[in-house]
Amino acid sequence: MSEVISYGGSIIAPEKIDISFIKKVVRILSEKKEKMFVIVGGGVIARDYIARARELKGNECLLDEIGILATRINAHLLLCALNDLNVDVYPRIAETIDEAITAKNGMVVMGGTVPGHTTDAVSALLAERVGARKLLIATSVEGVYTVDPKKDNKAKKIDLLTPEQLIGIVMKNRSIAGSISVIDLLASRIIERSNIECWIFDGRNLEDLKRGLENKREGFNGTIVTVKSS
Repeated sequence: MSEVISYGGSIIAPEKIDISFIKKVVRILSEKKEKMFVIVGGGVIARDYIARARELKGNECLLDEIGILATRINAHLLLCALNDLNVDVYPRIAETIDEAITAKNGMVVMGGTVPGHTTDAVSALLAERVGARKLLIATSVEGVYTVDPKKDNKAKKIDLLTPEQLIGIVMKNRSIAGSISVIDLLASRIIERSNIECWIFDGRNLEDLKRGLENKREGFNGTIVTVKSS
């Protein structure tokens, strides 16, 4: 069974890139024996370039393309670290879902694919295509909250919720290039239709990363989007 994980760019490449942290992440990822797909977000570099390009009157499609390039730059950081561990990893950053699926290696690293699709949406689509047992989303907050915890101190984290409840929460967010959200609407709808369990957690919490990869709910601090009962 394949594993699919979306790692936020703000975790992998914050304003000051932490090489030791990246090494810890890839060491944990490399311990899994299943086929693994790792999709990396754009983070700070994407938002900075998108903001400047928007000031230069770039349209949203062009800004999305800038963001995609940023995700691939960040993905290269993971690829370098994996190569250093001699992991069986696809030797380049996959640029399409089809390329990722056809790679024979044990691990594939990629960023964004096409304008309009966030890396979370790419991850959800990929998880759907390969029939992953679950989707892991490592982000910059501990999980899904009732409202944005960075803007409202009354925000409450939700431990378990349905795909429909997730959609209701994320519908409040804007869908523009470089927007910040724990997960976007398109990804949420794909999760709903594919009925894939989704674990959302703070990507800086390496113990939660391990719990997610090992399917251990006990002690998990994030949010689990449950599957529909058959």
